[in-house]
Order: sequence, then C-alpha cells, then structure tokens
Amino acid sequence: MPIRTLPVFKAFRHMLNGVAAHWRPAFRIAAPWLFLITVFTIWNVKSHPFEANSPFSTTVSWSDGLTIVINLVALSSFAVSWHKFILRDEPLEKVIPFRVDHWVLNYIGRNLLIYLICLVPFVVLITGLVIAADLLKPLLIALLIQLAIFGYRMSLSLPASAIGDTTTGLKRSLEITKGNNLRILGLLALTYLVLAVALLALFIVATLFEALQPNLAIISTFVLGIPVIFIQMILTSTMFTSLYGFFVEQRDF
Repeated sequence: MPIRTLPVFKAFRHMLNGVAAHWRPAFRIAAPWLFLITVFTIWNVKSHPFEANSPFSTTVSWSDGLTIVINLVALSSFAVSWHKFILRDEPLEKVIPFRVDHWVLNYIGRNLLIYLICLVPFVVLITGLVIAADLLKPLLIALLIQLAIFGYRMSLSLPASAIGDTTTGLKRSLEITKGNNLRILGLLALTYLVLAVALLALFIVATLFEALQPNLAIISTFVLGIPVIFIQMILTSTMFTSLYGFFVEQRDF
C-alpha cells in the first residue's frame, strides 16, 4: 500500500463538517456521560482537603483516580459509537446510554497500551527538562513533541479496535503514517486550537460571573464546562476517525 500524504486543511475542514452535521445525535449519546463527569468532577473538587497540612491524602488520590477512570471510560464509550457511526454507518440512535461493552473495553485497553509505551520516554524527557541546562531544553521540547506525534500515529489503531479491524495494530499504524509527522502535528495544532478557544471562552465567562458574584463563577464553570468537554470528545474522536479513513481505508476528504 503506497504511503499517503495527509492534506491538513482538507482533513480539518472534513472534521468540522462532520461535527457540524452530526453533533445533535452525538450529544444525545454523550449527555449521560457528560452528566456523570460533571458529578464526579464536583465531588472531586469538594473532596480535596484544601485546609489539610498535606495535599497528598488518601481521599485526594482516590477521588482523582476515580475521576480519571470515569473520563477515560466516557471518552472511550463515546468514541467507539462515533467510529462505528462514521466508518460503518451504525446509527447513533440505537446506542444505549452508558455503553460499556467488549468494544469499549478493547478500546480502553488499546488506549492504555499506547499510554504505557509513551510513559517511560515521557518521564525521562520531563525529568530532563527539569534538570538539564537551558541549552538542551529546546531539544528536549522537540523530542516531547515528536513523542506526542508518535503516540497519535499509533492511535490510528483505536478506530480499528472499535470496528473489528484486526489488521491495523500499532505497528501498521506507524508504517502507513510514515513521512506525515509535520502534517499530523499541523492537524493536532488546529484541533487543539479549537479546544483552546473554547477554554478561553469558558475562562472569560467565568471571570465575568466572578466579578458579579463569586458563587456564580463556580456554577458557571461547571455548567459551561459540559459543552467544552463535549467539544473535546467529538473533535478528538473525529480526528482519529478521519485519520483512519484516510490512511487505512484510502478515503479522500
């Protein structure tokens, strides 16, 4: 199979068009998870013993860990349904709330494997940034960016696990995306720019509410955080779907 060259702006436009066309049914399946994430986030914030002498208590670690697990399961559950909808035309209307089946568990497992592969070099590079001389820090930052691209290239195997494609694993994902590092970085930059704008808007609104009434700032942050989380879920899932469709299934944008 010939190596394809990713058209960054076409891919990004294709992502936005897909989100614009199908965000309503996508929000329906995401809404129960968004509610659960919000509840656990509020519980996590309230469980932090801010007045305690040590911030590393058992309560904090358990609440943080459980919140991370809920977020991972929620994102994986949504992503599996989204991949199946885009790549295999499985209707979102038939997705049951809080879907956690073997497809979702496979997706979580593949996700964790990618994280584990990247974990050791990530820790080494972060440690290097802390202790290295200033002259070496730009090189370490460049290596961190390269590590992130490496992880996202392997993530083409995530949609594969969601639709039962057993031939597209981590190794093949790296092979078929060879030579596209800068282009994938460009697509990542555009995607996370949208997320950054959404977070900036949330920050501005929360700041305005805080000027009026401090209690409103906390409430508005949680309420407005729901669409921000949804934007993250649907954009990242669409990005992986688009990359899989382009590189694996040879689709054009």
